[in-house]
Amino acid sequence: MNIDQKVLGRLDELITLGDRVLSTAYSRSSPGFVYLGDHGVDSQLSYQWGVSCLNILRRVFGQGSDHYIRFEKLS
Repeated sequence: MNIDQKVLGRLDELITLGDRVLSTAYSRSSPGFVYLGDHGVDSQLSYQWGVSCLNILRRVFGQGSDHYIRFEKLS
């Protein structure tokens, strides 16, 4: 397996994990969640997804890249 295939495989995993994060969306009535307006998602799963995204951005583009810096600011 070459590096491009590994990166594509990891991106597919992150898309799947992102879908899992979105599937946890609910209204503000439960504690322990990150709120997006009046709705939230599971905070631990969201954190895991964000850290994993930063990791692949760093590995593919570098920590000084615009992609990494922008996503890090949004995290």
